[in-house]
Amino acid sequence: CFNNSYMLEIQIGDNISLKPADELSPMLILGSTGQGKSTTLEQIVLELARSKQTGFLYDPYGNLSAGIKKLAVSDEAVEHFAFFDEKVETKKLKKALLGKFVIVAGDKFKNGGRKTRELACSLIKLVAENLQKNSWVVVDEALENISDELFEIYLGLKSKGINLVLSDVSLINLSESERKSMISCVKTYVVYKIRNVDAQWLEKATEKF
Repeated sequence: CFNNSYMLEIQIGDNISLKPADELSPMLILGSTGQGKSTTLEQIVLELARSKQTGFLYDPYGNLSAGIKKLAVSDEAVEHFAFFDEKVETKKLKKALLGKFVIVAGDKFKNGGRKTRELACSLIKLVAENLQKNSWVVVDEALENISDELFEIYLGLKSKGINLVLSDVSLINLSESERKSMISCVKTYVVYKIRNVDAQWLEKATEKF
């Protein structure tokens, strides 16, 4: 995990103490399957809820959502979270975004990649238009389900005062120019074991830090 000028190691399962939002966001989490991305996202979202932060998590497969729901057992946590599937009504979603941390679980295995990308784009676009300043957008498999419109939405969140956490296994779905645009915005990286091509590109791109 490194934030511009420092570096530290996060082992799978370690507790994460979040720094102030303006020091943390945007955050990019990268790592191969089984390296700890889901554990990290769980800890981040639970910590945000614990500190009464509002926001939105999109979980394309639904496993992460189920894990958080299992861990969020206190009355306070249950009250602060709002769990939905991708068929959530717009009115209910907008209302929940005003004071809760909203988690939407997808079903990518059932819907397929193309449909999941369409659903993710429409949901995150709606969320970005309705979240309050200083809220959070957290997206798993964010780059796997990327589209031109969604990429621009992610880059535009910072100007709206909305904090961003993106997680995926690789940068391969971004073009060279998109990777440069993304990296120029990122403040914090959490990098587990990744492919050599990603590691080499990241090392070169972040040399200035």
